[in-house]
Amino acid sequence: MSYLDAGEIALMRDEVATTLPETVVIQRSTGASDGMGGSTRTFAANGTASARVDPVWRLGQEREQGGRAIGDSNWVVIMAHDTDVLRGDRIVHQARTLEVVDVRTPQSWELLTRAECVRLA
Repeated sequence: MSYLDAGEIALMRDEVATTLPETVVIQRSTGASDGMGGSTRTFAANGTASARVDPVWRLGQEREQGGRAIGDSNWVVIMAHDTDVLRGDRIVHQARTLEVVDVRTPQSWELLTRAECVRLA
């Protein structure tokens, strides 16, 4: 079994970066007082990232919107290994707004960050 040194991992990360042709905006939720003892949730830009955005169709999966079940695609957003993205964030790509439902990073060599998303708009 061979191990990679830091220089080899950096080269691999540089190679991964060449496969990220898009730019996305990552939005994070913030709470603000509504003036009546409650709060409202708003999203503001938390940063941008180079990314690859791909739809992943899964037959038979539905989600509820407006009280009714609708079929929808899932989306995968691949970004650099050190991208600041969390579950619950939103990713804006072109005219799409995606909600991050899971963030996965490899357990071994951290070369990328994979955000699994559903489309909101």
